[in-house]
Amino acid sequence: MKTNALYEEARELTYSDFPSKWVWHNKDKEWKLRKQRLCVGRIFYSHPGSGERFYLQMLLNIVKGPRSFEEIRTINSVLYPTFKAACYALGLLDDDKEWHEVLNHASYWVSGKQLRELFATMLIICERERRILRYNDLYLSDSQLQDYALCDIEQLLNKNARSLREFETVPYHNTLLLSQSTNRLLQEELDYDMVVLAEEHIKLLKGLNYEQRKIYDAVIGLVIEEKGGVFLVYGHCGTEKTYLWRTLIYRLRSERKIVIAVASSRIAALLLPSGRTAHSRFQIPINVSNSSTCGLSKVHNLQT
Repeated sequence: MKTNALYEEARELTYSDFPSKWVWHNKDKEWKLRKQRLCVGRIFYSHPGSGERFYLQMLLNIVKGPRSFEEIRTINSVLYPTFKAACYALGLLDDDKEWHEVLNHASYWVSGKQLRELFATMLIICERERRILRYNDLYLSDSQLQDYALCDIEQLLNKNARSLREFETVPYHNTLLLSQSTNRLLQEELDYDMVVLAEEHIKLLKGLNYEQRKIYDAVIGLVIEEKGGVFLVYGHCGTEKTYLWRTLIYRLRSERKIVIAVASSRIAALLLPSGRTAHSRFQIPINVSNSSTCGLSKVHNLQT
């Protein structure tokens, strides 16, 4: 900024372009015009969640020759109160330019894996809530993004009978968000890749035997006709009952139909796609009595 104030020719460069024409002389503690060799400058990466630092980084790639931080925030002779406001004035935040800039800068120093994770994060925060809430022009503030992220984390913990309330150092989400959005269970059941499920269904369908196919056709027929029905499929272990369940589940979910896959035991539930125990899914209370528990002490020698 001091060099920009002293030399008019320096004011034709952005922050990242500055080292291409000027070189820092540590002995004299000043910038001087470069006489030989080309140098490419760069701006240190700032995460989109870092607030004003991130928006300052965006402006430094656009604004030429600023002599103060105020000049960086001045757009068309108007001084804006924040760097973010200045970015809006330049049109950097009205569309996908913000995300393009993030990916462009990150590509110079992060690994391929980190870049893919960053892109996935962008897709999540940009599109997921728009799709869920069916609001294409949705804009979420930083606090709203945090709340939605905490809601998702809470739901993941709930699947394992845990909650964010157990962790004192982690904030709890705004509970109103869950009531404002659609039913959580329905969201989970509609949040599948329909194409992948349809492909898996075709593979499984080809492997059904004659008896399995009869049951499959009977169930699917009642679903198509929107009629209720109760089926009991009996068979000893190894008769591929789970194979039949998986085929039915993939078929119905690939058509965006709701399938609540439950089993009486955890082991059986694990064999079903997104399966849960009935007690967990429907919050059925378990009354434990002495007569129904194992008498093995927790301090018993396991080698016996």
